[in-house]
Amino acid sequence: MFLKEPENWPLSLYLSDITVEGLGLVMVASLMMLAPPLLLFAAGQKYLEQGIGLSASVGEGGW
Repeated sequence: MFLKEPENWPLSLYLSDITVEGLGLVMVASLMMLAPPLLLFAAGQKYLEQGIGLSASVGEGGW
């Protein structure tokens, strides 16, 4: 592994080394990792739905 010191690890690698005593820390860290994708989805949901609708209407054209 390139990052030998745990303080340099990304959060995803660090989570697997947390023991039972640190379950609260695991929960907080997991929520921190989940927040950016959820915010990105919430911000772009309208455009995602428009793209899906557009591709469905193109499919009706009889390609």
